[in-house]
Amino acid sequence: MLPEYLRDARIGILGFGVNHQALVRWLVEHGASEIVIYDESESARERIAAQGLPVEHVVGPDAFEQLDVEVLFRSPGIPPDRLELVQAREAGVHITSQLNLFFELCPAKIIGVTGSKGKGTTSTLIAKMLEAGSSESTVYLAGNIGSDPLSFSISCVRPTVLY
Repeated sequence: MLPEYLRDARIGILGFGVNHQALVRWLVEHGASEIVIYDESESARERIAAQGLPVEHVVGPDAFEQLDVEVLFRSPGIPPDRLELVQAREAGVHITSQLNLFFELCPAKIIGVTGSKGKGTTSTLIAKMLEAGSSESTVYLAGNIGSDPLSFSISCVRPTVLY
């Protein structure tokens, strides 16, 4: 189910890399009515077409200058202080991320592992320990090492999620 702020909103996706492909699929599957993908790379056009989803797109070097949405999902690689984002925020656009959406929707405990080295090893060890210690919960290893967080069901009753 879509959160209230996404229902009937014109939703922008800023950058169309791997994570945002899963996000767009999830939004479409859950009833988002208007989605616009903005990407500065001309090659994004093929990735968007390959998805076969009912979305608009603005592609090219000036794509971010054409933002016309109410909610904007920013890719982690795009700085939050970029001029176009500052202007959008000042115009009242709600700027969020795929990870924020996942945190809002996930009913389970989430363990986050951050840093510049050792995240994969640490996350894998934590997942293995949780799997060995609990027969009541399902453990999902998600993020850069596992599945995209929106690719598995976030309506599971008692999962434990690692990111």
